[in-house]
Amino acid sequence: MGNLSWRLVHLFSCNQDLVPIVGSPAGVDLPYDILFKINLLVQLGCLSGPTLDNNFYRLVDPQRMIRACIEVQITPSKVYFSGPEINVSNRVLRHYYNDIDNFLRVSFVDEEMENLYSTDLSPRTSTRKTCIYERILSILSKGIVIGEKKFEFLAFSSSQLKENSLWMFASRYGLTADDIREWMGDFRQIRNVAKFAARLGQSFGSSTETLSVGRHEIEVIPDDNC
Repeated sequence: MGNLSWRLVHLFSCNQDLVPIVGSPAGVDLPYDILFKINLLVQLGCLSGPTLDNNFYRLVDPQRMIRACIEVQITPSKVYFSGPEINVSNRVLRHYYNDIDNFLRVSFVDEEMENLYSTDLSPRTSTRKTCIYERILSILSKGIVIGEKKFEFLAFSSSQLKENSLWMFASRYGLTADDIREWMGDFRQIRNVAKFAARLGQSFGSSTETLSVGRHEIEVIPDDNC
């Protein structure tokens, strides 16, 4: 008979009376829906409970993961719903994770789901705007109502500008689109519309969470006003 050896392992079940209910370790705050799915996968044998360490839970941390967002594609005559679709996370979605269902990605396309061009909005042979231009302007100013939610214009990233798309947000008690823009930063000194929009768009650029930087570690330098 061979020698027996002992080694210390962590208890993967958070409740010894109801094994195997797993829970996230200290420092990783996972929402109920993700923990429920992890427990389901352990029960089905897709995951091994004893191998679920801190590295695993950090991988499924919603603060670090990609986001699933609903999307609306608007053509000159119709509206198409899609999603939730996976989007690479950005600074705003990570901060307002609990309000992810109040964010809406909107794209303006032609009837073939292709990009619109400037001539679709204002023909070169005329100084008047087209009906497509008026349709887009009306949506941006009035928003989109779906059920009890009214989605209002929020901002757009530089890549979205090229794709004729943008973000909208459905305000709730205590949080509006204006509140989110104010959280992004103080841009009141910027008088150029394009520059103002670009500064807002920086928060919506695709990114992954890195180290948090404290205010005492930040040096404020004058902006280039050219």
